[in-house]
Amino acid sequence: MMTRMHLLTTWKRRVDIMDGNAATWFSNICLTLSICIKTSFPRKCGTPRERLRIMK
Repeated sequence: MMTRMHLLTTWKRRVDIMDGNAATWFSNICLTLSICIKTSFPRKCGTPRERLRIMK
């Protein structure tokens, strides 16, 4: 049977790995979104004024 401390450190390590993955995943999504916004937003949303209103 595992001790409580061992369980905590194992869980902590797992969370650290997940955090790293989440950060990578999040930055990938941000990058993809920014590219999508740059390429397709102007066409879909028309005038710069409308685009600014959507961004706010």
